[in-house]
Amino acid sequence: MKKEITVDDTAETNIRRSYIGNVIRKPVYGIGMLILSIVCFFWSIIILPAGFLLWLPGIVGIATFVESLRGHYNVKCPYCNKPFMIRKNAEKHRCANCEYISIRKGEYMEALRYE
Repeated sequence: MKKEITVDDTAETNIRRSYIGNVIRKPVYGIGMLILSIVCFFWSIIILPAGFLLWLPGIVGIATFVESLRGHYNVKCPYCNKPFMIRKNAEKHRCANCEYISIRKGEYMEALRYE
């Protein structure tokens, strides 16, 4: 049974929640980006005058490699049900659609109003 969005009626106020789910990791994608960034760094050494332009893709590739190994969650906003992605260790997220802040509590994201 897949848990989606629930409303806690036992509390004084209704709290909207959405289930977080499992961590999604993409190690093959991360290793591919690491190899691409190493190639960019080597090419920047070979073509030294214009090689500084290849440093930016190399740095972005290494950052993508690290993030893909850490993992992320695909979550839906508890208030407007719009999907978004959060990092593994993130504790809160502000929805770009409805401007509610969702705070992580256990394996759920709870909606709080942003003011």
